[in-house]
Amino acid sequence: MLRLPPLNALRAFEAAGRHLSFKEAAAELCVTQGAISRHIINLEQHLGVSLFNRAHRQVTLTPEGVAYLQETRDAFLRISHATARAQSKPDACTLRIKAPPTCSIRWLVPRLGRFHALYPKIAVQVTTSHDPLDFECDNIDVGVHYGAEIASSWHSERLFNEVLVPICSRKLLRRGRKYCSPEEIAGHVLLHSIRRPTDWRQWFDAAQLPRVGAAQELTFENSTMTFQGAADGLGIAIAQKALVIDDVASGRIEIASPIEVHNAAAYYLVYPRAHENAATVRSFFDWIAQEAQVTRRVLTRATGKS
Repeated sequence: MLRLPPLNALRAFEAAGRHLSFKEAAAELCVTQGAISRHIINLEQHLGVSLFNRAHRQVTLTPEGVAYLQETRDAFLRISHATARAQSKPDACTLRIKAPPTCSIRWLVPRLGRFHALYPKIAVQVTTSHDPLDFECDNIDVGVHYGAEIASSWHSERLFNEVLVPICSRKLLRRGRKYCSPEEIAGHVLLHSIRRPTDWRQWFDAAQLPRVGAAQELTFENSTMTFQGAADGLGIAIAQKALVIDDVASGRIEIASPIEVHNAAAYYLVYPRAHENAATVRSFFDWIAQEAQVTRRVLTRATGKS
C-alpha cells in the first residue's frame, strides 16, 4: 500500500518551496495564504519534520525541506508529463525530435527540408536542450544523443564523431597560406563557448604548444555564437568540425590548421527499442543515416583524415 501524504498539502508545499513564499503559492493555487500555511503545518505533522524555517515575512527551506522539494517536484513533473501523454491523441504522422541546440541549428535543421521533400506527410517537431534524453518525460520519438556511451535500451546510429579544429574567416589567413601555424593561432584572439572551456587546451596540447601567447579570449554563451564570431573575423574559434563543415564547404569560414583533436564523444541518433516498429521512426532513421554518411565523407575530404 502506498504511503502518501495529503495531496493538497503536497501541492501547497511544492508551490511554497518553489517560490519560497506562502503568499505567492497562495496566488498560484487560488487559495488564501492562511490555507497554504495550514496545509504545510499539516504536512510537517504528517512527516514529523520541519520543512520551512519561518522568519518575519520570509521563509526558507530546512535541509529536509530542500531534499523533499526535489523529490516532490520530480514526482509532479512525471505526473504532468504522463497526463499530457494520456490526453494527447496518437498521431502516426508526427515525428518528435529532441537534439542539442548547436547540433540542431548547425546540422539537423538545414537538412530537414530534404526529409520533408521525401516524406511530405510526416510533420516534424524539433525541440532543443542540453539536458540528457528522457523518452518517458520528454514525449519524443527520437533524439540526438551526445556522449561516449549509449543506453542499452536504445537503438542507435552514429552520426559523426567529435573532432575539434580551429576555424577563422578567410581574411585572417595570410595571403597564399592555407593554414596558420600553432604559434600564429596562439597570437590571435581565441573564441570559445562557455559550455566548452577545455577545447582550446586540448587543441594546444595536440599541437604540443603551451598556450602562453594568447593575446586574449572571447567567450560566448553557446557554440553557434562562437562560430559566428569566427566568421565575422573576431578571432579564431575552436569548433566541432561536423558542425561547421557546411560553412567550410561554402567558403564562409576556413579550417585554420590541419591539427585535429579526436575525442571519444560522438553524436548519435537514438530511440527506444520499443519504437522500432513505428514507420515514421524507421523513415527518419534511414534518411538521417544517409545524411550522416555524406557528412562523414565531407569531413574526410576537408583535411584528408577520417
